Amino acid sequence: MNQRFDLSSILREWPEVPGSMTVRLLRLDDGRVVLQRRVALGVIQMETTGRPDGLRPAGHESVLADFRTRGRLDADRLPDHEIDAAEREAALYLHRAVAMAALGEIEAVIRDSEHVRSLAMIGNGASGELRSAALARLSVQAILLAVRAEVVGALREPGSGSAVEAIDRGLAALEAALARSGSISPIDSSWSDALRSLRAALVPKLPASQREELRERLEAAIRTENFELAAILRNELRQMLP
Repeated sequence: MNQRFDLSSILREWPEVPGSMTVRLLRLDDGRVVLQRRVALGVIQMETTGRPDGLRPAGHESVLADFRTRGRLDADRLPDHEIDAAEREAALYLHRAVAMAALGEIEAVIRDSEHVRSLAMIGNGASGELRSAALARLSVQAILLAVRAEVVGALREPGSGSAVEAIDRGLAALEAALARSGSISPIDSSWSDALRSLRAALVPKLPASQREELRERLEAAIRTENFELAAILRNELRQMLP
């Protein structure tokens, strides 16, 4: 047995932490930075850019890039092997997004989540007919990851208004993805509920200046008899109360 391939020392020096995701960025001798995730039976290593597995399908950076080059994104019909390739790649990118989220690498999470969502659109085609339930499911998970990353990024800045906006965008994207999938399960509903709960928790943290701005807009809406807008703004103000 060739000792060069023995991982025992690596596993001893970097043990898995039960109950949490054990991940790290590591610079290699050739200058590359790779992402590693410790699992119970070893280590998963991923590239930080391009495909996580480092492969170049048909000479392109990714299956998505290959499909774009060949004009396959809006094709009404794709052979099973192309759908399978899209599903495998989406799973890889989602796996990396989850690991990057554990490290707080917000831009990487959003980038990989968007890649998954783009692949999921291939699963629907120009006709809108669902061709891959797996891609639809991965897309929903990618949306949730991206929203959480955007919220974390927004909360690093003063105020949380942009965090609420990120949640609102995420809810709209989530509902669209669920509509494309053609079914809503209890799990799907719980994901939507989780985002709404997060939004409700953030709204009271908005600075007083933003609450005052909403009040002024509400008064203006009432003066101009725009009662539909007034109802929306009034509801927003209610949610802002501690």
